[in-house]
Formats: sequence, C-alpha cells, structure tokens
Amino acid sequence: FPSHDTTPPTIDSINSDKPNASYKAGEVIDIDVTFSEAVTSTGDVTITLETGNVDRTCTFSVASATSGSCNYTVQAGDTTSDLDIVSITGTIKDGSDNTMSNFVPATSLASNKNIIIDTTAPVLSSGSTIGSTLDTTPEYTFVTTEAGTLSYSGACSSSTTSAVVGSNTVIFNTLAYGVYNNCSIQVTDIAGNTSSSLSVPSFTVNPPGAVGIAFLPQPIVTPPMQSFSSNTQGTTTQT
Repeated sequence: FPSHDTTPPTIDSINSDKPNASYKAGEVIDIDVTFSEAVTSTGDVTITLETGNVDRTCTFSVASATSGSCNYTVQAGDTTSDLDIVSITGTIKDGSDNTMSNFVPATSLASNKNIIIDTTAPVLSSGSTIGSTLDTTPEYTFVTTEAGTLSYSGACSSSTTSAVVGSNTVIFNTLAYGVYNNCSIQVTDIAGNTSSSLSVPSFTVNPPGAVGIAFLPQPIVTPPMQSFSSNTQGTTTQT
C-alpha cells in the first residue's frame, strides 16, 4: 500500500548572498530561506530580523518550491553585531497538505553569515590645540568613538590614514610659515559611515625667533619744535 506523508515541512537553513561585512543605511541584503521539501504559502511569509530598537521585516511568497527569498533594506538607526532572524510567520504547507508548525531553522542566518549592521557615524572631538609654533610639522590630537579611515581637508594633510577608537595623534605634513584656520579631519568607519568634519583650532607656524613677538608698525618720531630770533642783520639766535 502507498504510504501517506504526514510529516510537516521544516526550515533547513537561512542564508544570504551578501559577503560577511559591515553595512550602512541604504544597503539591500537578501534573506534566503531553504525548506526541507517543496512548499506553498498562503499569502505572504514574514521574516522579522533583529536590527536593534526597531526590528525590520521582509516578506515573500512561495509556490511549490524548496526556497524563498526577500530583501531587507538597512534603515537609519538599525544596528546589530551579527544579523539574525527573530521569527518567521505565515501559513506554509507541503504537497500533502501538511502545515508547517516548527519555524525554527536548523541552521540560522547568524550561523551561516557574519553580517554587521552599523548605521552610526563616528563622533570626533578635539584633544589638543597647536597654538603658535616653530614646528613646520606640528602634531594634533583628537578623539573618535569609532576606528576608521582618516581624511583631511583644507591646507593640512598627513601620512596617517587610519584612526583607532579613543585618542589619536597625527603629524601634519610640512607647512609653510603662516596662519592655518581651515584645516579639518573626518573619520569613515568600516561600514562607510563618515563623521562630521572636526575643525582643527586655528594655529600659526612661525619662522625661527618669531614666537611670541608681535610685529607692530613702528611709531613715527617727530623732533621737538625749535624757535629762532634775530636782533641784527645776519645774526641768528637759537632758543
């Protein structure tokens, strides 16, 4: 006698084609579900993802297939150190009309992948001032909340291209004598989030011997007035 299938379908695995990496707002991440057998959904299947304060969802439908997929678009404020599924809901049946009751995957997304969601840009703060200096390659210290790649704008540049969490000191490339008030620094984290520009406090690079000397216009000295008198022709008396 032919056997009758009474075993409900299950979820074998959840995966993604996205490489293991950090992703910022706007990135689209595919979520791929593999079933133990061909299944059909009634309406949409909803996947809820753990993405921080607000859990994001994506949906798909499936018809006589062993897999289904939906896309999750990273939104501002999302964050997780290893993207994973909170739940899968929907009505799913196999060809024998057995309804799925166990929605826990045998292998989770976090087990298959290491996808980091980071939508927060680094925050920078100034840690030092240069002031007035004779050093044509002055040092500047700043603090960042995230590690990342350094970029410079204005008249200043440096061979230092990366920053670590916390305090960092950069040495500016050789500067000419003068006042510098347009230098700034930015840090871009691994996910591609870029900080606001941190303005380097205005500083002056002086020639030797000029530090602390105010170069002011010299006053014009006018000699005192003198008077003259004469009492005889050809004779002059100074008083």
